[in-house]
Amino acid sequence: MQTIFAFMQSKDSHYNIGRQNFEKTFAPDLNSMEVQDTVLLKAQRDEAKKLFAQYYRQKGVSVNSSEDEKVNIATTNAISDYYRSIEKDRKFFRSHMVNEAEKIYDRYVLMLQLLVEFAQFAETDKRVKGGNFVKNLLIKALKFNKSVESAILKHNLSWSSEIDDLKSWYKELIRNDKTFIEYLDKPETAYSDDFEIVLHLVKATFKNDFFSSYMEEKDINWTENKLIVRSMVLKTIKEINEESPEDFELTELSYNWEDDKAFFIKLYDETLDLDSEYKEMIALRTKNWDIDRLAAVDRISLEMGVTEMLNFPSIPVKVTINEYIELVKNYSTPKSKQFINGILDTISKELIDQGKIKKSGRGLLDNR
Repeated sequence: MQTIFAFMQSKDSHYNIGRQNFEKTFAPDLNSMEVQDTVLLKAQRDEAKKLFAQYYRQKGVSVNSSEDEKVNIATTNAISDYYRSIEKDRKFFRSHMVNEAEKIYDRYVLMLQLLVEFAQFAETDKRVKGGNFVKNLLIKALKFNKSVESAILKHNLSWSSEIDDLKSWYKELIRNDKTFIEYLDKPETAYSDDFEIVLHLVKATFKNDFFSSYMEEKDINWTENKLIVRSMVLKTIKEINEESPEDFELTELSYNWEDDKAFFIKLYDETLDLDSEYKEMIALRTKNWDIDRLAAVDRISLEMGVTEMLNFPSIPVKVTINEYIELVKNYSTPKSKQFINGILDTISKELIDQGKIKKSGRGLLDNR
């Protein structure tokens, strides 16, 4: 969703750039020895902007409605530049979307490694007796696990360039943490103690404002990705067992990433190419809401939902609607849940009646 939102923002930006460029195209030539007709230039500029607004949605159009050929040429070129720019951005955001999704796994492995880094700080910290944490069975499991080691080497992952940040996090998150100090002060620790302190530190790290700010700088989608990474880290911690702590497997981001990646790309492309007929259908169903003035998350959710219902025959309509209800519950306004549910439910029934939604398998058309 954020990728589609970013692309739509870029389209608006390129539209405004196109309009602004007319200021340069029809600006007085200060190097000319001839007197510049500023009144004519302003008229040409204003007409070009008007024609650009009228025709820019028509890719490949050759504008010829002005009596001034210079205006026609400038407008046609502006529209051509507009589509060239947004196509470049479309490819960039598609590639960026896939790359960022693949980086989620890297951040998951780095979060596991962060716990090992904290233990190393505790070992050399003269202000605390870090022995219990250094000997923590889960920390040792993370340090010596072959899968973790392999992932770090394969993806060239390291905290070495952020050592100052790590020290700051350790001092704020670890050193003065009451639960951590109590753990260090125990004469002996059981496996349950080791498990609880690691779990506590993971949760505290993800809640920490300084850590969150750092991750948001590295990942513009961190607000969403944080939930995935946190879930993967906690799942891994819970799978480390006392009998053979080092014999755990890393959590997979996806059991079939190539299929998931193809799904992401198709949903992205098909949503951007959604026919105006269906956008109009959304607009009609929003009644008094202007489709361009809807909350961005709601508008994109509606378009993605309709796209998914039309182009993914193996996904039940009911599942699609529930997906986007959950999406707006997390990222939109309090009333968006009912709004999205009502609009998608109404549109799905209409499209089913028209035979435009075709699902393969029993029960896939059931909305109820």
